[in-house]
Amino acid sequence: MVNIYIKEPWAIDAKKALNFFVSRMGDERWLKRRDKVVSYFREVEAIQYGFKKAESKDGKLVMPIAFYDDWIAWYMYLVESIFERPLSGDALQSARIFPFFSMIGKNLSTLLEIDGIEKKIEELLNEKKNHPDTIFFELAVANLYCKNGWKVSFIPESTYYKSPDLQIRKDGQQYWVECKRMQKVPDYSESERSEWQNRSLRLTAILQEYKLSYSIDIIFKVPVSETGENILVDCFNEYLKIHSGDKRAQIQTSEIEISFRPLNLASINRELKERDIRNNSPELIEVCIGKYESGGNYVTVFNHDELYKLGKDKNFDILNLYIDKVGSISILKWTSVSEHSINMKAKDVK
Repeated sequence: MVNIYIKEPWAIDAKKALNFFVSRMGDERWLKRRDKVVSYFREVEAIQYGFKKAESKDGKLVMPIAFYDDWIAWYMYLVESIFERPLSGDALQSARIFPFFSMIGKNLSTLLEIDGIEKKIEELLNEKKNHPDTIFFELAVANLYCKNGWKVSFIPESTYYKSPDLQIRKDGQQYWVECKRMQKVPDYSESERSEWQNRSLRLTAILQEYKLSYSIDIIFKVPVSETGENILVDCFNEYLKIHSGDKRAQIQTSEIEISFRPLNLASINRELKERDIRNNSPELIEVCIGKYESGGNYVTVFNHDELYKLGKDKNFDILNLYIDKVGSISILKWTSVSEHSINMKAKDVK
Protein backbone atom coordinates (compact mmCIF):
# COMPACT_ATOMS: atom_id res chain seq x y z
CA MET A 1 0.00 0.00 0.00
CA VAL A 2 1.30 3.45 -0.95
CA ASN A 3 1.25 5.97 1.89
CA ILE A 4 0.02 9.13 0.17
CA TYR A 5 0.56 11.39 3.19
CA ILE A 6 4.19 11.05 4.24
CA LYS A 7 5.48 13.51 1.63
CA GLU A 8 2.80 16.11 2.28
CA PRO A 9 4.23 19.33 3.80
CA TRP A 10 1.72 19.30 6.67
CA ALA A 11 2.68 15.72 7.57
CA ILE A 12 6.41 16.49 7.46
CA ASP A 13 5.84 19.46 9.78
CA ALA A 14 3.68 17.35 12.11
CA LYS A 15 6.49 14.78 12.30
CA LYS A 16 8.92 17.55 13.31
CA ALA A 17 6.65 18.41 16.21
CA LEU A 18 6.31 14.75 17.18
CA ASN A 19 10.07 14.22 17.14
CA PHE A 20 10.54 17.32 19.27
CA PHE A 21 7.97 16.16 21.83
CA VAL A 22 9.55 12.69 22.01
CA SER A 23 12.99 14.24 22.53
CA ARG A 24 11.65 16.31 25.43
CA MET A 25 9.63 13.46 26.91
CA GLY A 26 12.42 10.92 26.50
CA ASP A 27 12.24 7.69 24.50
CA GLU A 28 11.64 5.43 27.48
CA ARG A 29 8.82 7.55 28.87
CA TRP A 30 7.22 7.92 25.45
CA LEU A 31 7.23 4.17 24.84
CA LYS A 32 5.57 3.51 28.20
CA ARG A 33 2.87 6.09 27.58
CA ARG A 34 2.30 4.80 24.05
CA ASP A 35 1.91 1.27 25.43
CA LYS A 36 -0.92 2.52 27.66
CA VAL A 37 -2.70 3.99 24.63
CA VAL A 38 -2.43 0.69 22.76
CA SER A 39 -3.55 -1.35 25.80
CA TYR A 40 -6.63 0.82 26.21
CA PHE A 41 -7.76 0.28 22.63
CA ARG A 42 -7.01 -3.43 22.83
CA GLU A 43 -9.51 -3.49 25.71
CA VAL A 44 -12.04 -1.47 23.70
CA GLU A 45 -11.70 -3.98 20.88
CA ALA A 46 -12.09 -6.98 23.20
CA ILE A 47 -15.30 -5.54 24.67
CA GLN A 48 -16.73 -4.47 21.34
CA TYR A 49 -16.35 -7.91 19.80
CA GLY A 50 -17.52 -9.86 22.80
CA PHE A 51 -14.22 -11.19 24.14
CA LYS A 52 -14.53 -9.27 27.40
CA LYS A 53 -17.43 -7.98 29.49
CA ALA A 54 -17.82 -4.21 29.67
CA GLU A 55 -17.59 -2.52 33.05
CA SER A 56 -18.53 1.03 33.97
CA LYS A 57 -15.46 3.24 34.39
CA ASP A 58 -15.67 6.70 35.94
CA GLY A 59 -19.38 6.75 35.17
CA LYS A 60 -18.79 5.92 31.49
CA LEU A 61 -20.88 3.00 30.29
CA VAL A 62 -19.20 2.99 26.88
CA MET A 63 -15.46 3.28 26.36
CA PRO A 64 -14.88 6.22 23.99
CA ILE A 65 -12.67 6.14 20.91
CA ALA A 66 -10.17 8.43 22.61
CA PHE A 67 -7.69 7.95 25.44
CA TYR A 68 -8.90 10.36 28.11
CA ASP A 69 -6.18 9.40 30.61
CA ASP A 70 -3.34 10.84 28.51
CA TRP A 71 -4.50 13.04 25.65
CA ILE A 72 -1.07 14.13 24.41
CA ALA A 73 0.19 10.52 24.20
CA TRP A 74 -2.93 9.64 22.19
CA TYR A 75 -2.31 12.60 19.87
CA MET A 76 1.33 11.64 19.45
CA TYR A 77 0.33 8.08 18.61
CA LEU A 78 -1.99 9.39 15.88
CA VAL A 79 0.76 11.51 14.33
CA GLU A 80 3.27 8.67 14.56
CA SER A 81 0.77 6.42 12.81
CA ILE A 82 0.82 8.59 9.68
CA PHE A 83 4.32 7.27 9.06
CA GLU A 84 4.50 3.99 10.95
CA ARG A 85 1.00 2.51 10.60
CA PRO A 86 -1.23 4.50 8.21
CA LEU A 87 -4.07 1.96 8.43
CA SER A 88 -4.48 2.59 12.17
CA GLY A 89 -5.90 5.53 14.07
CA ASP A 90 -9.09 7.54 13.95
CA ALA A 91 -9.91 9.96 11.14
CA LEU A 92 -12.07 12.31 13.21
CA GLN A 93 -9.60 12.68 16.07
CA SER A 94 -6.71 13.03 13.63
CA ALA A 95 -8.39 15.77 11.60
CA ARG A 96 -8.76 17.82 14.77
CA ILE A 97 -5.18 17.59 16.04
CA PHE A 98 -2.99 17.27 12.92
CA PRO A 99 -3.21 21.03 12.16
CA PHE A 100 -1.81 21.87 15.60
CA PHE A 101 1.13 19.48 15.26
CA SER A 102 1.79 20.81 11.77
CA MET A 103 1.71 24.43 12.98
CA ILE A 104 4.11 23.65 15.82
CA GLY A 105 6.54 21.75 13.58
CA LYS A 106 6.51 24.44 10.91
CA ASN A 107 7.12 27.26 13.39
CA LEU A 108 9.19 25.42 15.98
CA SER A 109 12.20 27.74 15.85
CA THR A 110 9.95 30.78 16.32
CA LEU A 111 8.06 29.22 19.20
CA LEU A 112 11.26 28.21 21.00
CA GLU A 113 12.36 31.85 21.10
CA ILE A 114 9.28 32.95 23.08
CA ASP A 115 9.93 33.78 26.73
CA GLY A 116 8.34 31.15 28.96
CA ILE A 117 8.02 28.50 26.23
CA GLU A 118 9.92 25.84 28.19
CA LYS A 119 7.35 25.89 30.97
CA LYS A 120 4.55 25.56 28.41
CA ILE A 121 6.20 22.56 26.75
CA GLU A 122 6.68 20.93 30.14
CA GLU A 123 3.01 21.52 30.92
CA LEU A 124 1.93 20.24 27.49
CA LEU A 125 3.70 16.92 28.00
CA ASN A 126 2.62 16.51 31.63
CA GLU A 127 0.18 13.58 31.73
CA LYS A 128 -1.04 14.57 35.20
CA LYS A 129 -2.18 18.01 34.02
CA ASN A 130 -3.56 16.40 30.86
CA HIS A 131 -4.98 19.41 29.01
CA PRO A 132 -2.91 19.75 25.81
CA ASP A 133 -5.73 21.33 23.77
CA THR A 134 -5.60 24.46 25.90
CA ILE A 135 -1.86 24.79 25.37
CA PHE A 136 -2.11 24.03 21.64
CA PHE A 137 -4.48 26.97 21.34
CA GLU A 138 -2.16 29.25 23.31
CA LEU A 139 0.77 28.23 21.09
CA ALA A 140 -1.28 28.95 17.97
CA VAL A 141 -2.23 32.42 19.25
CA ALA A 142 1.34 33.17 20.31
CA ASN A 143 2.68 32.07 16.93
CA LEU A 144 0.23 34.35 15.11
CA TYR A 145 1.34 37.37 17.14
CA CYS A 146 4.99 36.50 16.42
CA LYS A 147 4.23 36.36 12.70
CA ASN A 148 2.76 39.84 12.92
CA GLY A 149 5.89 41.27 14.48
CA TRP A 150 4.98 41.24 18.16
CA LYS A 151 7.37 40.30 20.94
CA VAL A 152 5.53 37.58 22.84
CA SER A 153 6.00 36.21 26.35
CA PHE A 154 4.06 33.51 28.17
CA ILE A 155 3.00 34.69 31.62
CA PRO A 156 3.53 32.12 34.40
CA GLU A 157 0.36 31.02 36.17
CA SER A 158 -0.15 32.26 39.71
CA THR A 159 -1.72 30.27 42.51
CA TYR A 160 -2.89 33.50 44.17
CA TYR A 161 -4.63 35.41 41.39
CA LYS A 162 -5.97 35.08 37.86
CA SER A 163 -3.39 36.07 35.26
CA PRO A 164 -3.56 36.45 31.45
CA ASP A 165 -1.79 33.97 29.18
CA LEU A 166 0.39 36.23 27.04
CA GLN A 167 2.14 39.56 27.08
CA ILE A 168 2.69 41.13 23.64
CA ARG A 169 4.81 44.20 22.81
CA LYS A 170 5.49 46.17 19.62
CA ASP A 171 6.37 49.78 18.75
CA GLY A 172 6.13 50.93 22.35
CA GLN A 173 2.73 49.32 22.83
CA GLN A 174 2.07 46.58 25.37
CA TYR A 175 -0.97 44.36 25.83
CA TRP A 176 -2.01 41.31 27.80
CA VAL A 177 -3.88 38.48 26.10
CA GLU A 178 -6.24 35.93 27.64
CA CYS A 179 -6.82 32.90 25.40
CA LYS A 180 -10.35 31.49 25.46
CA ARG A 181 -11.50 28.37 23.69
CA MET A 182 -14.35 25.90 23.74
CA GLN A 183 -13.70 22.92 25.97
CA LYS A 184 -12.98 19.78 23.98
CA VAL A 185 -15.21 17.69 26.22
CA PRO A 186 -17.63 20.20 27.80
CA ASP A 187 -18.87 19.32 31.28
CA TYR A 188 -22.55 19.40 30.38
CA SER A 189 -21.97 17.48 27.15
CA GLU A 190 -20.17 14.75 29.07
CA SER A 191 -23.05 14.51 31.55
CA GLU A 192 -25.60 14.48 28.74
CA ARG A 193 -23.66 11.77 26.92
CA SER A 194 -23.72 9.57 30.02
CA GLU A 195 -27.49 10.00 30.25
CA TRP A 196 -27.76 9.11 26.56
CA GLN A 197 -25.66 5.99 27.01
CA ASN A 198 -27.85 4.85 29.88
CA ARG A 199 -30.85 4.95 27.54
CA SER A 200 -29.27 3.90 24.26
CA LEU A 201 -27.63 0.75 25.63
CA ARG A 202 -31.08 -0.62 26.47
CA LEU A 203 -32.15 -0.26 22.84
CA THR A 204 -28.89 -1.36 21.22
CA ALA A 205 -28.94 -4.55 23.30
CA ILE A 206 -32.28 -5.44 21.73
CA LEU A 207 -31.13 -4.52 18.22
CA GLN A 208 -28.05 -6.68 18.59
CA GLU A 209 -29.74 -9.65 20.26
CA TYR A 210 -32.46 -9.91 17.61
CA LYS A 211 -30.13 -8.95 14.72
CA LEU A 212 -32.18 -5.96 13.59
CA SER A 213 -31.04 -3.38 11.04
CA TYR A 214 -32.38 0.16 11.26
CA SER A 215 -31.43 3.76 10.79
CA ILE A 216 -32.80 5.55 13.86
CA ASP A 217 -32.83 9.36 14.16
CA ILE A 218 -33.54 10.62 17.67
CA ILE A 219 -34.34 14.19 18.73
CA PHE A 220 -34.76 14.94 22.43
CA LYS A 221 -37.10 17.89 22.99
CA VAL A 222 -36.31 18.07 26.70
CA PRO A 223 -33.03 17.45 28.56
CA VAL A 224 -32.05 13.80 28.20
CA SER A 225 -31.84 13.44 31.98
CA GLU A 226 -35.53 14.36 32.30
CA THR A 227 -36.68 11.43 30.16
CA GLY A 228 -37.34 7.90 31.38
CA GLU A 229 -34.48 5.44 31.08
CA ASN A 230 -36.61 3.15 28.89
CA ILE A 231 -37.85 5.89 26.58
CA LEU A 232 -36.03 4.57 23.50
CA VAL A 233 -37.16 1.00 24.07
CA ASP A 234 -40.74 2.17 24.68
CA CYS A 235 -40.75 4.15 21.43
CA PHE A 236 -39.28 1.21 19.53
CA ASN A 237 -41.94 -1.12 20.89
CA GLU A 238 -44.61 1.40 19.89
CA TYR A 239 -43.13 1.55 16.39
CA LEU A 240 -43.20 -2.25 16.10
CA LYS A 241 -46.75 -2.39 17.41
CA ILE A 242 -48.09 0.18 14.94
CA HIS A 243 -45.91 -0.38 11.89
CA SER A 244 -44.68 -3.99 12.30
CA GLY A 245 -41.07 -2.84 11.90
CA ASP A 246 -40.97 -3.11 8.12
CA LYS A 247 -41.55 0.47 7.01
CA ARG A 248 -40.26 3.97 7.60
CA ALA A 249 -42.20 5.71 10.37
CA GLN A 250 -41.96 8.28 13.12
CA ILE A 251 -42.93 8.19 16.78
CA GLN A 252 -43.49 11.50 18.59
CA THR A 253 -44.16 12.43 22.19
CA SER A 254 -43.81 15.66 24.14
CA GLU A 255 -40.27 14.58 25.08
CA ILE A 256 -38.87 12.95 21.98
CA GLU A 257 -39.16 12.48 18.23
CA ILE A 258 -37.78 9.27 16.68
CA SER A 259 -37.66 8.22 13.04
CA PHE A 260 -37.17 4.54 12.18
CA ARG A 261 -36.04 3.30 8.76
CA PRO A 262 -35.30 -0.36 7.97
CA LEU A 263 -31.94 -0.88 6.27
CA ASN A 264 -31.22 -3.02 3.22
CA LEU A 265 -28.67 -5.47 4.62
CA ALA A 266 -27.93 -7.12 1.26
CA SER A 267 -27.06 -3.77 -0.30
CA ILE A 268 -24.85 -2.82 2.64
CA ASN A 269 -22.94 -6.11 2.49
CA ARG A 270 -22.37 -5.74 -1.25
CA GLU A 271 -20.68 -2.40 -0.67
CA LEU A 272 -18.68 -3.71 2.28
CA LYS A 273 -17.31 -6.45 0.01
CA GLU A 274 -16.27 -3.94 -2.63
CA ARG A 275 -14.53 -1.46 -0.33
CA ASP A 276 -12.20 -1.47 2.68
CA ILE A 277 -14.51 0.01 5.32
CA ARG A 278 -13.14 0.46 8.82
CA ASN A 279 -15.27 0.08 11.91
CA ASN A 280 -16.01 3.30 13.83
CA SER A 281 -15.57 5.34 10.66
CA PRO A 282 -17.66 7.95 8.83
CA GLU A 283 -17.45 5.70 5.75
CA LEU A 284 -19.29 2.90 7.55
CA ILE A 285 -22.12 5.23 8.51
CA GLU A 286 -22.27 6.59 4.96
CA VAL A 287 -22.48 3.07 3.50
CA CYS A 288 -25.33 2.17 5.85
CA ILE A 289 -27.55 5.27 5.81
CA GLY A 290 -26.35 7.20 2.76
CA LYS A 291 -24.70 10.18 4.46
CA TYR A 292 -22.51 11.21 7.35
CA GLU A 293 -22.87 14.59 9.03
CA SER A 294 -19.70 16.02 10.53
CA GLY A 295 -20.27 16.76 14.20
CA GLY A 296 -23.21 14.37 14.44
CA ASN A 297 -23.64 12.02 17.41
CA TYR A 298 -23.70 8.46 16.07
CA VAL A 299 -23.82 5.00 17.59
CA THR A 300 -23.19 1.90 15.50
CA VAL A 301 -24.29 -1.53 16.68
CA PHE A 302 -23.82 -4.66 14.58
CA ASN A 303 -23.38 -8.41 14.52
CA HIS A 304 -20.28 -9.12 12.47
CA ASP A 305 -19.90 -12.06 10.14
CA GLU A 306 -16.53 -11.27 8.59
CA LEU A 307 -13.82 -8.94 9.94
CA TYR A 308 -10.22 -8.45 8.93
CA LYS A 309 -7.25 -6.34 9.97
CA LEU A 310 -4.99 -4.31 7.74
CA GLY A 311 -1.51 -3.27 8.81
CA LYS A 312 1.94 -4.71 9.41
CA ASP A 313 2.72 -3.44 12.90
CA LYS A 314 0.96 -6.12 14.96
CA ASN A 315 2.29 -4.80 18.26
CA PHE A 316 0.96 -1.27 17.87
CA ASP A 317 -1.78 -1.42 15.21
CA ILE A 318 -5.10 -0.40 16.77
CA LEU A 319 -8.43 0.79 15.39
CA ASN A 320 -7.65 -1.07 12.18
CA LEU A 321 -10.50 -3.59 12.06
CA TYR A 322 -12.31 -3.61 8.72
CA ILE A 323 -15.75 -5.06 8.06
CA ASP A 324 -16.39 -7.42 5.16
CA LYS A 325 -19.87 -8.62 6.10
CA VAL A 326 -22.43 -8.00 8.85
CA GLY A 327 -25.30 -10.14 10.05
CA SER A 328 -27.13 -7.00 11.15
CA ILE A 329 -26.32 -3.35 11.66
CA SER A 330 -28.14 -0.34 13.08
CA ILE A 331 -27.09 3.30 13.14
CA LEU A 332 -28.46 5.60 15.85
CA LYS A 333 -28.08 9.36 15.45
CA TRP A 334 -29.15 11.61 18.29
CA THR A 335 -29.31 15.24 19.32
CA SER A 336 -30.99 17.38 21.94
CA VAL A 337 -32.79 20.57 20.92
CA SER A 338 -34.01 21.45 24.40
CA GLU A 339 -33.41 25.07 25.33
CA HIS A 340 -31.67 24.01 28.53
CA SER A 341 -29.25 21.76 26.66
CA ILE A 342 -28.39 24.43 24.11
CA ASN A 343 -27.83 27.08 26.79
CA MET A 344 -25.67 24.83 28.95
CA LYS A 345 -23.42 23.87 26.04
CA ALA A 346 -23.07 27.52 25.07
CA LYS A 347 -21.59 28.20 28.51
CA ASP A 348 -18.82 25.63 28.12
CA VAL A 349 -16.07 28.09 27.35
CA LYS A 350 -12.73 27.57 29.04
